[in-house]
Amino acid sequence: MDLRSKGSSPSSQNEASQSNPFKFSSRRARTLAHKAKNNKVVKIINYSMYFSALVAALIVFYKFEGSHWFKDNKEEGNISSQKNEEFVSKLGEEKHKYVKVNLGNYGSWFTLGGTDLKNSAPEDSFVQGSTDMDDAADYPVITVLNSWSISGKMSGKEYGWTESFLMVEPYKSTNFTVDTTGQDESASYTWTFPDDITKYGVEVEHELESLGESSLDLSIYSPTTDTTTTYTYNIMVRYVRREVRELGPVGMSPYLEAVKVLYTTKGGIGRRRYGDNFRSIQELATIYNMYFSDNECSRITNGIGYLPYHSALLSTFEKSLQSVNPVLSVPYWDYTIDSAAAGIAEDPTVFHSSVVFDEDYFGAPATWVGNTESLETKISLGKFADLTVKVNMWDFGTVNSPHGHIRSPLNSNPSSYVSRSGEAFGYTFSAPLCEDHYGLFQSTNFSIFLASVEDVAVSTLPLVVGGNVGANIYSEFNDTYPHAKNFAKYFSHSQWKMYRGGYLEPPAYCVSDSADSCYASCTGKIDFDSITSDEAVSILSSMHQFFSSLDLPAAYMKDNTGTNIAIELLQTICNTNSALDPVIYSDMTDIGVNDPMFWSVIATLDRLWHWRAINGFTDTTISSANTCYGHKADDVLSNIYTSTLYGGDLTLAGLVSAFDPSTPESELEYIYNQFSWSHCYDDYEIPDNFL
Repeated sequence: MDLRSKGSSPSSQNEASQSNPFKFSSRRARTLAHKAKNNKVVKIINYSMYFSALVAALIVFYKFEGSHWFKDNKEEGNISSQKNEEFVSKLGEEKHKYVKVNLGNYGSWFTLGGTDLKNSAPEDSFVQGSTDMDDAADYPVITVLNSWSISGKMSGKEYGWTESFLMVEPYKSTNFTVDTTGQDESASYTWTFPDDITKYGVEVEHELESLGESSLDLSIYSPTTDTTTTYTYNIMVRYVRREVRELGPVGMSPYLEAVKVLYTTKGGIGRRRYGDNFRSIQELATIYNMYFSDNECSRITNGIGYLPYHSALLSTFEKSLQSVNPVLSVPYWDYTIDSAAAGIAEDPTVFHSSVVFDEDYFGAPATWVGNTESLETKISLGKFADLTVKVNMWDFGTVNSPHGHIRSPLNSNPSSYVSRSGEAFGYTFSAPLCEDHYGLFQSTNFSIFLASVEDVAVSTLPLVVGGNVGANIYSEFNDTYPHAKNFAKYFSHSQWKMYRGGYLEPPAYCVSDSADSCYASCTGKIDFDSITSDEAVSILSSMHQFFSSLDLPAAYMKDNTGTNIAIELLQTICNTNSALDPVIYSDMTDIGVNDPMFWSVIATLDRLWHWRAINGFTDTTISSANTCYGHKADDVLSNIYTSTLYGGDLTLAGLVSAFDPSTPESELEYIYNQFSWSHCYDDYEIPDNFL
């Protein structure tokens, strides 16, 4: 299958423009605390992270002197060993006869061609693709360390293929040390790095900048025999994404500063200042909003394209970030750490007392709960305090909110401030749990995995950190309607289905912040003076996810007295229930791109994909069951990601291939530092050895 866009070659441009209704010109693309009560569990977690950071700094000060340690040999049977064997075999033919490398402070083994290398080479080393194990055993062991290696683990070890390389992070001073065991005591050592940069000694410091594969030559001169022996090692340079708490306030500071540049700088100015890879948040949000808010279906969510498109957009964001500061990569936020703490405390509000909402991280509103006005939900703490979205977008021909903001047409938020709330429809929801992510890992069918990510791994998170004001379903329905919380949970999904089903219509322009013209409504679409309960039941049964999942949905539209309240529920979705204010969404429950936290959430989902992929799928077919354009293998959504190999847009299948983490031959420029969920082991639903 050709992974390039159908519009990549001149001969097919006309065909592509017809098959892809979303191709648009480059010109358009350019326009494109209230704190929870003090919780001991959370305090322990936060203090332990600060203590870890202090210990790390002390170790770094002493020239990265980490203790070498060796993990159990349980991973000899790695699921991805077949891919490792194929890659090593190919490398042996096309590159060097063999390579032996030290894995930093982390030893690892796998079986190659039926030979147990553990019995053939020194501990903490790896020999690959050798036809002569005696020669391979003579290869000097190289240790590679940087300031992040102090944890005693080599980043990305679980990928398998990383064992074939000296893994190096770009733009970081890296220590290369050769093991002199068995060498002439008076030997001299010459290191030749890419671009013929030469350094001397047993231990050298060097910084690499160019991403991808290269090689390192180590020449050892023995005065005793007057001979020089040169050994060649493969190097792979990739960024490493780490959890936000691992970076700590010191590591997060330059990241947040660079992110702020993307949020406050126009695209054209940014490209003149930082280079062609720069994309402003205005541009990224405009692209996202166009696909998200399509009146037929969401091209970028609600289907198997959700994760590939979001991972691709995250990569575009990261490249833009690196144009501002090339040292950076996007940290992921493992929010199951915080949901686990809230679960232990049996208090969902504990989630909001996480360190990630401190001023040194992503910040927070003045209070998470009890907000009734949109201005109360603005970020008031940290580097993103008073951050705003782009306004006055009517003249740009883009999708926007009735107020002219880069928000969806259904978002009637009059405030231009980026907003967050800890309550949604009056409820405090629980964030996705360890067991949710663990359940996702059980999906070895690729299409099922992709189709499940949004509902399983993200689920209620936008309601927990985004929320809304208005439409307080809790106060109006909770005491009288037993299914009020489920009705609230899928409320926004229902409004979008009503919008695309032709029932709910947003205004194109808002003439006053308080006027009815600011809100989407069913006026002219549903006559509430004449509609019957059966008709309301029929609409809700097809337009609301909770009811559509039930065999007898009408039975779940009755209050505590047995009275059918379908009409009242439908009026609420249509923003015309006189007892409730219309809903006003935050940015995380709408166009998440507007919130700087969005990118670290997507990185967490991308990390889940990496773990599942490097452990293997039983079926990698991309299903074509979804009829929405954008969610089939050959569909192309332009301007989300530019291929580094083909220089243009990719099909969905092309993106899946480009972002395949199970091979070093993909277009990925990063790996994740580790795949550990130790905080999940206290959950009785999850076995301790599930990883």
